[in-house]
Amino acid sequence: MAELALPAVEQVREQMASTGFAVMRALLHPSYARVLQLSTCVLPERQVTCGIPNVTWAEQDIRPGHLLDRLLTGKLIRQFVFGAVSQPLAERTQCWTSRYVASQYINEHRDVTGLVQLLICLQAPGAECGGTLRFGKDGELGQAHLQPGDGLLFYAARTIHSTSPLVETDVCPQPERLVAVARYFDPM
Repeated sequence: MAELALPAVEQVREQMASTGFAVMRALLHPSYARVLQLSTCVLPERQVTCGIPNVTWAEQDIRPGHLLDRLLTGKLIRQFVFGAVSQPLAERTQCWTSRYVASQYINEHRDVTGLVQLLICLQAPGAECGGTLRFGKDGELGQAHLQPGDGLLFYAARTIHSTSPLVETDVCPQPERLVAVARYFDPM
């Protein structure tokens, strides 16, 4: 797949073992990220929360056969994730998008299910608008601001994670951040 530029699995495995997450810059070409972003426009959205009632954002389920599903559950990505975590993966994969607009964020939490998650940024404003991913309490393990096409693999059930709120700026009065997420499960 020419649109996909997987890094060396050994480097990702080392980062995962060290910090619980690995940032992969330019995993997808930005123009392909845009194609994927546009493919989500027809999907229904629902508002979700993560334990705090007034903290919400939109999610879209990615159904089997969708362009994002074929990418995130395809053989190449699954083999890469398997190699990065050195652990077998169940056939089951859960895929969705998360869309954030001004003042939205996800609070600190650990996911309750899944072995590992792959997140691919499809749309994002500049770092001055927020939306930075943080790992550990108050980002003590690290932070990453993803741009379209960047990827992130992390142990979402083991690692506390959150994002900073999106903020409006003069340059970007209507910031929006869209990420595709695939949750891979332990076969047990």
